[in-house]
Amino acid sequence: MECLEKFGDDWKTVFSEYERLRKPNMDAISEMVVEHYVEIRDSIGDPTFLVRKALERKINQMFPERYIPLYSMIAFTCMPYVEALRVDREQRSMIDYLMKTPAIEENWDSKEVENLIAQMLMPATVGAD
Repeated sequence: MECLEKFGDDWKTVFSEYERLRKPNMDAISEMVVEHYVEIRDSIGDPTFLVRKALERKINQMFPERYIPLYSMIAFTCMPYVEALRVDREQRSMIDYLMKTPAIEENWDSKEVENLIAQMLMPATVGAD
């Protein structure tokens, strides 16, 4: 509607601008669809994958405002897909790091791991040295 309001009957410009504005989000959702397909195809029965997903759920339960799963971002918010993908990449990096913790599945309830997660989810301080 914004493109129509801005460009009126100039359909070529309307469609061109609409495509320019929507393309990054369409590319992001396309990337997420392919990744999801590969994940379902290759990983669904992998014990490491299952631990990873359980860890993600645990972190979301601990910090529901600071750790939102990708599915929730795209299904239950108005967040642009490109932003959801960016946040997911950051969260995935954190999970990758936590998965390297020895016996993470047995230790994720420990104060040490909970403190590490809390630190990792803290926003960066602007101007910090």
